[in-house]
Formats: sequence, structure tokens, C-alpha cells
Amino acid sequence: MTICLFLKKHIFQEGARLTSHYCNTALCYPSRVSLLRGQLAHNTHVTDEHPPYGGFNDDYLPIWFKEVGYDKYYIGKIINQMTINNYKESWMKGWDDTDFLLNPFTYLYYNATFARNGGEPQKRLDKYSSDVIAEKKYALLDDIVDTRSSKESSGEATAPFFVTAPISAHTNIETDLEEYKIIVTDPQYSNSHSCLFKDVKLPRNENFNTDIPGGASWIRNLLKLNQAMENILDEFYRACLHSLQSVDEMTDDIFKKLEKANLLEDIYIIYSSDNGFPLETHRCGAGKGTLYEEDINFAFAIRGPGVFRNRISTHVSGHIGLEFTFFKLANIEDKSFFDGKAIPILGSELGRFWKHTQVEYWGLALIEHGTIPIRKALWLISDGYNLYYSTWCTGEIELYDMIRDPHQMQFLVLRDEHSRFLSFSSSLPDNFSTNQIITSPNALLLLLRDCKNDQCRHPWRHIHSSDGSFLEFNEIIDALDSKYDDFYASIEQVSFASCPNGHVLSKHGSQWRNDRIF
Repeated sequence: MTICLFLKKHIFQEGARLTSHYCNTALCYPSRVSLLRGQLAHNTHVTDEHPPYGGFNDDYLPIWFKEVGYDKYYIGKIINQMTINNYKESWMKGWDDTDFLLNPFTYLYYNATFARNGGEPQKRLDKYSSDVIAEKKYALLDDIVDTRSSKESSGEATAPFFVTAPISAHTNIETDLEEYKIIVTDPQYSNSHSCLFKDVKLPRNENFNTDIPGGASWIRNLLKLNQAMENILDEFYRACLHSLQSVDEMTDDIFKKLEKANLLEDIYIIYSSDNGFPLETHRCGAGKGTLYEEDINFAFAIRGPGVFRNRISTHVSGHIGLEFTFFKLANIEDKSFFDGKAIPILGSELGRFWKHTQVEYWGLALIEHGTIPIRKALWLISDGYNLYYSTWCTGEIELYDMIRDPHQMQFLVLRDEHSRFLSFSSSLPDNFSTNQIITSPNALLLLLRDCKNDQCRHPWRHIHSSDGSFLEFNEIIDALDSKYDDFYASIEQVSFASCPNGHVLSKHGSQWRNDRIF
């Protein structure tokens, strides 16, 4: 079995077409994720690429796949902290053949710098970065096909795992090492695509550059953009769409190569991203750190043996389930320390059994936003309800009904930074009381914040092990029975002693340990 994973930097509402006629052979998920390595459960203590909150080079996916005989290949961007000065000692382990982009040139579209298998850096000033990556992919794919054919002829098993990660449609980032400054500009693109999207503008949804801001304190204090700034963001959006066209073309060419080699129907192909990238929603300019819908909801498309065709699933999922999913597709025994569940992608699995997912952001919200506090959130979804509950390290709480309010403009509950409840909506979903709608999600988030293994997979069971009931329900609707009100009300609120840039237990307030609340 072969897995081919395309990591597209950002997937926008227009321009990310999944290419040609192959798009109707896939199953697509809107996938909500946890940002900045927060997609890993916190018992790993990996919430960033920077020390002391990062570090996952000795025990992660390619290492595990190597243990069961997979050949693993990677081309493109992998981590920002691998530079031309430190790449030899910080080289990502476990891959059989690599061509990694190196900083400070990773996000330069016309000065991409690669190191093949840890060799000397090679600059490409003459060609567009995504096109260079495409060339490298084609050559590597030809080698994989030849190697597969040779091994099959001699009776050897073949099992490649192939990852590719172009930077489109990331901003173009130039680092001036002499003046110690970073210059960020619009994504660059090939001249062959410049005639496209001339009249396209950013979607003007209800939360676009709003007249009346809502939400947490720092959002309410943002100024509305003037028309000139809106025009600039429209141009930025068009540049992103232009930039994505080279990735679409590259993907289409890879499909054709696999089809020509009679391999297409034997391969699982996954097409996804690491985050969304909103522009001027909730007055937030550009960025990816707010945890609102546009930041965390993006496409996760897969095609391959046994996958339903031309289906869109509303299953709620996140990066924490990818290891389980890959292992299941490859028929590999799960690691005992995995914290997620496999995403149901095969035809026999399309039930929606995840009823919630945790989402979070640690540290600063990148250049586009400046400094904002840490934020943690839950997505609670099932038949009849779709709720978004979040808490900030400032003590603020937001709750939205995503069915009635998909753009998150009318909060059901808002608690400010002074622990005052500013408003309660009169339109709470059926069977929900104001008290229950706060206390039960808080209990779930408190456990998930520091969960491990089975706790992460079956949180309600572990929550109720502390009251001796060991209940088996798996969604919040069951927790709203009035007989549990006193129990949930007794659980302390998720809180932080301060707002650090990573997962620091000493900076947490209440913690969940050994099935009890401390």
C-alpha cells in the first residue's frame, strides 16, 4: 500500500480545485485542527517548533513507518527552524530520501534553497519555487516507480510513503541578515497565471470587516479597515489564488504519472493543509491564530482503495487523528501511546462518531496579528447541534451556535476578562440551560487539555470515573441531564496563572490528574 500526502499551505474558497476529473473520486472532510503543534496531545509537550516547547525528531511518523519496512520520501518545507546554518545537526530523521527547503530562504518564491539528503545547499534563483518542487517530485516519483518495478520483479515487498509540501500560497518572506529585519510581501506567482482571477474579491461574509465587532476583548478593540486596506487585502487574496495554480497543475501531473504507471488505483492520496488563512474576518486582518472558523476549518480530501467517491463528510476531526488513520490504512498495529482516533474514510466507516474536537493556539499570533493571549476551544457537533466553546488565558469565554450563526457573530454566552457575563442569548439550543452550556464543556476541555491515550479517546468515561459512575456516553447532549448539574458545577474552570508561549503545566490553574480534579 502506498500513501501519497500533498500538504498545501493554505486552501482558499476559490482556486483550490483539487484538479481536473480526479476531484470526483475523493472523499472530502472539513477538518478542524489545533495550531502550532498543538495538534499533538499535551503529554508529548510539543506545542511549537521552538525550544523549550518543541522537539519530535526521535519518535514520530517516519520513524514508526520505518519500523515496518516503508520507504519514505519528503520534498519541500518541513519545519521553519531548519536553516542553512544548522540543518546538518537538526536534520529531520527517519526519511529515506529528502529534499528539504532551508531557512532563511524557505518562503522566497524565486530564491528557494534546498538540501538533498543533508548535502550542500542548492539555490534556485531561476525558477518559481513550486515549479522547482514539481520538478523534484516528478524525478523522485520516476525513481519510486522504477524501484517498485525492480523490487516486484525480484519478489521483494514495496511500500513507499511520499510527502510533498510546497509553500504556495504563503506570503513571500525575505530576511535581511545585515539589518536583522524581515520583509513580508504578497505571495508571488508565475506569469502564466497572471491573467486569472482579475475581478475576484474576498468573500464579504457577515463577519468581514464588521461594523460592530464582537467576541473577546482584543477583537472588540480592533479598528475597522478603510476602503484602501480592503483593496490591499483583495489584491493579496488574488495573489494567493494565482500562487495556488502551480500546485493544482503539479497535482494534476502527478495524478497523470501515477495513472500512466498503472498505480493510481492502488494508492491513497491525501490532499490537505495545516491551517486556514482568513483575511479581515472579525476585523483581524491577515493571519491564522484566532481559532475562529476561517482559521481552523479547511479541506481534507482523500482518494484510494475502499474510499467513498464524491462524498463530503461532516465528521469533525483534527491532526491528532492522522497517525491512527495512516496506521489503519497501512494495516499497521497502533502505538499504545496514540491519543486520537482514526478518521472514518472507508466506505464501511462513514458514521460520525467523533462528537467533539479540541482546538488551540499557543503563543503569539504571528506578524499579522501581533500579540494575543493563548486560546483553547472545543468543537461540539452531532445531529441537532453544532457548538463552538472557547476559553482564553485571560479568563474570557465565548460560545457560538454554528448552525444558526456560522460566521460567529452572535454569541450565546460571553464572559469578559473580568469574569463578568456580558450577555446571554435567549436562543439557546433546545434542551440546553445557560448553566449546563458552560459547565459541561468546561469539564471536557479541562480533561482534554492534559489528557493521555484513552483519556483523549473516551473523555466522558474518564470525567465520570471521578464520580464513580464510569458512564459510557460520548457526547455533550448526554451530559446535560439535570442529575449531573451539581457534579459539573463542582469542577473548577479552565484557567491559567499566566499566558506563556507554550504548554507549561506550572502556568495552568486546575489540572486533571489520575481521573480526579486538582
